Amino acid sequence: MDLRTALDLFSSPDDEQAQEAFSYLCPHARKYLYVCLKDRVKPLDAIQDVTQETLVRTWKAHKRFRNEGPTAFFSFLKVTATRCWLDMQETQSLDVDMNKDVGEVRNEDCSQPDDIDWLIEIIFRDGDPLFFFHAATILFCGLDPLQPKAFHERQLLAAQLYYLDNASVDQMMRLLPGPPGNKGVGYDEVCEWLTNPGVHRYLAYVELFLTNEDLAKCLLQPMAESSGPTEHKSCPNDGNRAKSSEWTPEESLILLWRYRYGMTQQEILQRTDCPLSEDKLKALCDRSTAYFPFSSTMEMLLRCLERETGSEAAQPFRSAGLWQRLAFQYRYHERLNHNDIRERSQPAASPAGYTVKPENLNAWLSNRRLLTRLAGFYQQHYSASGE
Repeated sequence: MDLRTALDLFSSPDDEQAQEAFSYLCPHARKYLYVCLKDRVKPLDAIQDVTQETLVRTWKAHKRFRNEGPTAFFSFLKVTATRCWLDMQETQSLDVDMNKDVGEVRNEDCSQPDDIDWLIEIIFRDGDPLFFFHAATILFCGLDPLQPKAFHERQLLAAQLYYLDNASVDQMMRLLPGPPGNKGVGYDEVCEWLTNPGVHRYLAYVELFLTNEDLAKCLLQPMAESSGPTEHKSCPNDGNRAKSSEWTPEESLILLWRYRYGMTQQEILQRTDCPLSEDKLKALCDRSTAYFPFSSTMEMLLRCLERETGSEAAQPFRSAGLWQRLAFQYRYHERLNHNDIRERSQPAASPAGYTVKPENLNAWLSNRRLLTRLAGFYQQHYSASGE
């Protein structure tokens, strides 16, 4: 059975056929829901509860289900999971970030371009969706595809320790874990990592990419609060970061809709409970972008990299690789449109001397160029043998 056949059978009036199809769909649904929920629901154990309730509700709805393709199914899962999460937040007091009453969450647009269908099929046919996105990092940042993910993570950790935490090479060698069965990492190897343009792009990608949840935190949460897993990123301690008192309750709600839930200004205006006029909404969104951390993060990274590479610090970021990696993640993980992707990437590109043009994004995303490259790269290096 394949994904499309299972979706056809899922709505069958024959419960036995529908159950067989559902058993096939469940592992794929669990992987997808983990990716959707891991940055929103805490503790991580609660993801299992939300996922299980989502699957229960999905099965109960199977006789009303209309097969409109993989995109519609996975969009339905995401919306159902969001509603389960909000329900459980009220009834079980789950520890979730930014506990606010946001009203009804919008339905996902199920008429997404065919390229998302294609990506979903590749991911769930051939492997782990989390590693698929790491393969995007390998390809677009220029890491060694012959090395395992753990090797790339050691490279990243070395760069973070040296450039962001000011650790010496000797200190790093004591802190860095070596490969299995190896006593540690060699001095020459560490020095090569620290000047590797691919590692610099990987570091920049990790520091610059913010999920919708992370960006909302930067704008709405008090400055004293820790960012948890994003502690290396500049937004928690950025002097230009917005204070929570910067916004009125109505403005905070708008910003939550705009940045946490990825709603466009037009979608917000169409809500019957939108508290602001069109002019005030536009002014608020324009004002909020002044508190985005992307420009200051890139400026900080360039200052750190200059310690080792001098005037060449920005060179790895003056080609398309880093910006393609960010565009790919924003589009296929956060589901942002082209304007929102550029709004988050161009402020970081400017200090590095690169311009993310609208026509770049159109070429990269609308014509499947990035997706085609990644799918071919993934199938060549990882599809047969896995990670």
